[in-house]
Amino acid sequence: MSKKPFFVLIVLFVSLALSAAVGVDVTSHPTSLDFSWDGVDGAASYDIYDGSELVAHLDAATTSYTVSDLLSDTAYKYTLAARSASNRTVGWAELSGTTTSWDGVYRWVNMTDRDNKGKVREFSMRVESVVDERFGQYNNVYLLLDGQEYEIFPLFPLASEESAAWHRYREESAGALAYRTNAGLFNTSSMTPSRFRVAYVSVSPDETEVLVETKALSFTFDTVSTYRLYEENGEKKLEFNTWGKQALADNYIFKSPNEGEENGFVLTRIE
Repeated sequence: MSKKPFFVLIVLFVSLALSAAVGVDVTSHPTSLDFSWDGVDGAASYDIYDGSELVAHLDAATTSYTVSDLLSDTAYKYTLAARSASNRTVGWAELSGTTTSWDGVYRWVNMTDRDNKGKVREFSMRVESVVDERFGQYNNVYLLLDGQEYEIFPLFPLASEESAAWHRYREESAGALAYRTNAGLFNTSSMTPSRFRVAYVSVSPDETEVLVETKALSFTFDTVSTYRLYEENGEKKLEFNTWGKQALADNYIFKSPNEGEENGFVLTRIE
């Protein structure tokens, strides 16, 4: 059994050597690659391999395939084999491409006359991809405001004692400064928090979720912030959303007034 993948690989490449090369086009995205190829005469199906592992078995009418859930800014290589009805290889191609990146500066602009007492007419965020041995690939997010840059995710290094600990709202740490700046922009309440901590974090190459617990007076509030990266009409977008798990907390958070942005602020990459 241990020799089977090697044997399959030998058979595959011998077959490829006896078949015709196929033209391929590739379109790269931050976490996926779109492949398309010319139809092959006599092909009854197409197989796509990652090394010796079969990734997809497609019918003869399908001449495109998207490989998803990839890392950004990373090179990938696959093999396409066109099969006849008798399972003979009649065409082949190397499917290779390098994913792009979400990295860059994204901007949101208020398109209405409604704002948070003049504080949220526009703002920008910078996304920076990082790779961690424990957490894999995810994105640091920075709030750009008045010529300053504040790292709002993560507020503290992931899985560190700092991240899980309670912090004084007015302390001088970089995480507390970033939290105060972000809260000052989107929080409409007159209450001043006393302490906060990061209670939960979930990360991936294109989505992040963080739960922060905040103490103010005798109350404890839970707020969830999400950062979702996606492409739309050829543009890279960042959807930023914050909501309170308790109704009181949610009512005090400024939400995007722009039409169609009920699920959060939609920022477009500008550089």
